[in-house]
Amino acid sequence: MRGGTTRATSLNGAIVLGPAFGLGEPAWNGDVRAALEFPTLVHTARQHGAAADLSDDDVSNFARTELLPALAAGTQLEDAEREALAARMGELLGLPTPVIIEHDLRISPDAFARLALRKQGRQLGMYDSRYTLAADGAGSDPVADDPAMGAYAPQFTGAIQHYLREELGYASDDEYRAIDFRLAMGGWDWDGHDSPHSNCFGDFTEAVRRDERFELMIGVGEYDLVTTRAATEFTFTRFRFDRSRVHLKVYGSGHMPYLGEAPRVALAADIRGFVRVGAAR
Repeated sequence: MRGGTTRATSLNGAIVLGPAFGLGEPAWNGDVRAALEFPTLVHTARQHGAAADLSDDDVSNFARTELLPALAAGTQLEDAEREALAARMGELLGLPTPVIIEHDLRISPDAFARLALRKQGRQLGMYDSRYTLAADGAGSDPVADDPAMGAYAPQFTGAIQHYLREELGYASDDEYRAIDFRLAMGGWDWDGHDSPHSNCFGDFTEAVRRDERFELMIGVGEYDLVTTRAATEFTFTRFRFDRSRVHLKVYGSGHMPYLGEAPRVALAADIRGFVRVGAAR
């Protein structure tokens, strides 16, 4: 927030979906990220048929108490320990042990998207890992060539065009762009932050402190391999704030947590409840 400024508009709540909190934090990137995002990969592996035999809580515990210390040990990790850990990771991810070792026990989400269904010739969507496309012939466009974005972005574009023209009576020859990264990443001043990946969560913790009515709802998707649940949860550990007024909601969807009947219904109910309670404060 800009210093020395008091604005007349006062909010007592905010809703953030699929946030990029902490993605640029040095403390997040590296071994910590490789370990804490592991449960997200296991969740996706289950979706595509991997027979993980641990509960979600047990997978998280494995990542924190076994995988993270092993990664921190680096070259000091004994070969036998490395082999055993790689085999266990392979069981949970549905990947061969040699692949895990080849990646030095560090399977990033983008690597997993390429590796998970490689035998079937498929690639996972980064923005929603439930979606897949043929791996052969994949281009480099982060939107059109992503198996998830490429599937649902055209539908959103068609829906908004129909709504604008047919229901609102607004006709324009201007091109509608569902996503324009050049504009989104280059056309903002980020309100004092260095980049869109700067951790703006501190702005929200300031708002929580300044207004004791202010509450924050954050919605994340289990199948989002870009702005992961783990990144948001890690961000919570970097700041001191009243946890009772920050509500993390996790949905069985991707970066757009309203895709799918069950997550859409759950998200709608959570938003209505959050707004209803906020209106009464």
